[in-house]
Amino acid sequence: MVTKRKRPCCLINVLYLVLKELLDSPILYLSKYIIRNKTAYYQLLQEVGTKEGWEAWVLFILDGIEQTAEETLLLVKRINALVDKTGEDIKGVLPRVYSKELVELLFYEFYTKTVYIENGLSVSRKTAAGYLAALEDAGFLTSQKIGKERIYLNKRLFEVVQEAGA
Repeated sequence: MVTKRKRPCCLINVLYLVLKELLDSPILYLSKYIIRNKTAYYQLLQEVGTKEGWEAWVLFILDGIEQTAEETLLLVKRINALVDKTGEDIKGVLPRVYSKELVELLFYEFYTKTVYIENGLSVSRKTAAGYLAALEDAGFLTSQKIGKERIYLNKRLFEVVQEAGA
Protein backbone atom coordinates (compact mmCIF):
# COMPACT_ATOMS: atom_id res chain seq x y z
CA MET A 1 0.00 0.00 0.00
CA VAL A 2 1.18 3.52 -0.82
CA THR A 3 1.62 5.74 2.19
CA LYS A 4 0.49 9.34 2.10
CA ARG A 5 3.98 10.76 2.25
CA LYS A 6 5.08 8.72 -0.78
CA ARG A 7 1.95 9.46 -2.81
CA PRO A 8 2.70 11.66 -5.87
CA CYS A 9 0.60 14.77 -6.11
CA CYS A 10 -0.55 16.99 -8.99
CA LEU A 11 0.62 20.14 -7.30
CA ILE A 12 4.09 18.72 -6.77
CA ASN A 13 4.26 17.71 -10.45
CA VAL A 14 3.36 21.21 -11.60
CA LEU A 15 5.71 22.89 -9.13
CA TYR A 16 8.50 20.58 -10.29
CA LEU A 17 7.92 21.73 -13.90
CA VAL A 18 8.13 25.36 -12.72
CA LEU A 19 11.30 24.60 -10.73
CA LYS A 20 12.92 23.03 -13.81
CA GLU A 21 11.85 26.11 -15.82
CA LEU A 22 9.64 24.03 -18.11
CA LEU A 23 6.69 26.24 -17.09
CA ASP A 24 6.86 29.98 -16.42
CA SER A 25 4.04 29.81 -13.90
CA PRO A 26 1.84 27.03 -12.51
CA ILE A 27 -1.04 27.30 -14.99
CA LEU A 28 -1.25 23.59 -15.75
CA TYR A 29 -3.75 21.99 -13.43
CA LEU A 30 -3.79 18.23 -13.80
CA SER A 31 -6.80 17.82 -11.52
CA LYS A 32 -9.28 17.85 -14.42
CA TYR A 33 -7.28 15.16 -16.25
CA ILE A 34 -7.02 13.04 -13.13
CA ILE A 35 -10.74 13.37 -12.37
CA ARG A 36 -11.55 12.34 -15.96
CA ASN A 37 -9.22 9.34 -15.60
CA LYS A 38 -9.76 8.66 -11.90
CA THR A 39 -9.88 4.86 -12.10
CA ALA A 40 -6.66 4.60 -14.11
CA TYR A 41 -4.94 7.15 -11.88
CA TYR A 42 -5.67 5.25 -8.68
CA GLN A 43 -4.86 1.91 -10.26
CA LEU A 44 -1.49 3.16 -11.50
CA LEU A 45 -0.81 4.90 -8.21
CA GLN A 46 -1.51 1.68 -6.35
CA GLU A 47 0.85 -0.19 -8.67
CA VAL A 48 3.63 2.28 -7.87
CA GLY A 49 3.47 1.08 -4.28
CA THR A 50 2.74 -2.59 -4.83
CA LYS A 51 4.65 -3.40 -8.05
CA GLU A 52 6.99 -0.42 -8.33
CA GLY A 53 5.13 0.47 -11.52
CA TRP A 54 6.70 3.88 -11.94
CA GLU A 55 7.04 3.75 -15.72
CA ALA A 56 3.30 3.36 -16.37
CA TRP A 57 2.49 6.05 -13.80
CA VAL A 58 5.06 8.49 -15.25
CA LEU A 59 3.71 7.87 -18.78
CA PHE A 60 0.18 8.49 -17.49
CA ILE A 61 1.23 11.79 -15.88
CA LEU A 62 3.15 12.85 -19.00
CA ASP A 63 0.04 12.17 -21.09
CA GLY A 64 -1.90 14.30 -18.61
CA ILE A 65 0.63 17.10 -18.89
CA GLU A 66 0.42 16.98 -22.68
CA GLN A 67 -3.39 16.99 -22.77
CA THR A 68 -3.62 19.69 -20.10
CA ALA A 69 -1.02 21.83 -21.87
CA GLU A 70 -2.96 21.61 -25.16
CA GLU A 71 -6.24 22.52 -23.43
CA THR A 72 -4.58 25.37 -21.51
CA LEU A 73 -2.93 26.73 -24.67
CA LEU A 74 -6.32 26.82 -26.43
CA LEU A 75 -7.86 28.60 -23.45
CA VAL A 76 -5.04 31.15 -23.29
CA LYS A 77 -5.43 31.82 -27.02
CA ARG A 78 -9.18 32.33 -26.57
CA ILE A 79 -8.61 34.71 -23.66
CA ASN A 80 -5.97 36.66 -25.61
CA ALA A 81 -8.36 36.96 -28.57
CA LEU A 82 -11.07 38.16 -26.17
CA VAL A 83 -8.72 40.75 -24.67
CA ASP A 84 -7.89 42.05 -28.15
CA LYS A 85 -11.55 42.11 -29.24
CA THR A 86 -12.66 43.79 -26.04
CA GLY A 87 -9.94 46.41 -26.44
CA GLU A 88 -11.05 47.12 -30.01
CA ASP A 89 -14.69 47.28 -28.95
CA ILE A 90 -13.99 49.65 -26.05
CA LYS A 91 -11.84 51.84 -28.30
CA GLY A 92 -14.70 52.00 -30.80
CA VAL A 93 -17.50 52.64 -28.30
CA LEU A 94 -15.69 54.53 -25.52
CA PRO A 95 -12.53 56.05 -27.03
CA ARG A 96 -12.12 58.50 -24.13
CA VAL A 97 -12.16 55.65 -21.61
CA TYR A 98 -9.99 53.21 -23.58
CA SER A 99 -6.42 52.40 -22.66
CA LYS A 100 -4.47 49.19 -23.08
CA GLU A 101 -3.76 49.25 -19.34
CA LEU A 102 -7.46 49.51 -18.51
CA VAL A 103 -8.29 46.51 -20.71
CA GLU A 104 -5.51 44.50 -19.07
CA LEU A 105 -6.91 45.37 -15.63
CA LEU A 106 -10.35 44.15 -16.73
CA PHE A 107 -8.82 40.75 -17.50
CA TYR A 108 -6.63 40.45 -14.43
CA GLU A 109 -9.47 38.65 -12.62
CA PHE A 110 -13.12 37.89 -13.35
CA TYR A 111 -14.09 41.01 -11.46
CA THR A 112 -12.71 44.41 -10.63
CA LYS A 113 -13.37 47.17 -8.15
CA THR A 114 -13.01 50.92 -8.31
CA VAL A 115 -9.90 50.78 -6.13
CA TYR A 116 -8.22 48.33 -8.55
CA ILE A 117 -8.72 50.75 -11.44
CA GLU A 118 -7.76 53.72 -9.27
CA ASN A 119 -4.48 52.09 -8.23
CA GLY A 120 -3.75 50.32 -11.52
CA LEU A 121 -4.14 53.45 -13.64
CA SER A 122 -3.09 56.02 -11.03
CA VAL A 123 -6.35 57.93 -11.44
CA SER A 124 -8.72 59.46 -8.93
CA ARG A 125 -11.50 57.42 -7.38
CA LYS A 126 -14.03 59.55 -9.26
CA THR A 127 -12.31 58.88 -12.61
CA ALA A 128 -12.05 55.14 -11.90
CA ALA A 129 -15.73 54.99 -10.92
CA GLY A 130 -16.63 56.92 -14.08
CA TYR A 131 -14.69 54.47 -16.27
CA LEU A 132 -16.40 51.49 -14.67
CA ALA A 133 -19.86 53.06 -14.93
CA ALA A 134 -19.28 53.83 -18.62
CA LEU A 135 -18.05 50.28 -19.25
CA GLU A 136 -21.12 48.91 -17.51
CA ASP A 137 -23.49 51.19 -19.42
CA ALA A 138 -21.87 50.03 -22.68
CA GLY A 139 -22.33 46.37 -21.70
CA PHE A 140 -18.69 45.43 -21.13
CA LEU A 141 -19.19 44.79 -17.41
CA THR A 142 -22.04 44.03 -15.08
CA SER A 143 -22.02 45.16 -11.49
CA GLN A 144 -23.30 43.91 -8.22
CA LYS A 145 -23.35 45.68 -4.90
CA ILE A 146 -21.81 43.59 -2.16
CA GLY A 147 -22.00 45.32 1.20
CA LYS A 148 -20.84 48.89 0.69
CA GLU A 149 -18.79 48.04 -2.38
CA ARG A 150 -19.71 47.64 -6.04
CA ILE A 151 -18.04 44.73 -7.84
CA TYR A 152 -17.79 44.80 -11.65
CA LEU A 153 -17.88 41.42 -13.33
CA ASN A 154 -16.20 40.57 -16.62
CA LYS A 155 -18.88 38.15 -17.81
CA ARG A 156 -17.19 37.58 -21.18
CA LEU A 157 -14.05 36.30 -19.51
CA PHE A 158 -16.05 34.17 -17.11
CA GLU A 159 -18.02 32.63 -19.99
CA VAL A 160 -14.87 31.73 -21.96
CA VAL A 161 -13.31 30.03 -18.95
CA GLN A 162 -16.58 28.33 -18.03
CA GLU A 163 -17.02 26.99 -21.58
CA ALA A 164 -13.55 25.47 -21.39
CA GLY A 165 -14.50 23.74 -18.16
CA ALA A 166 -11.44 25.15 -16.47
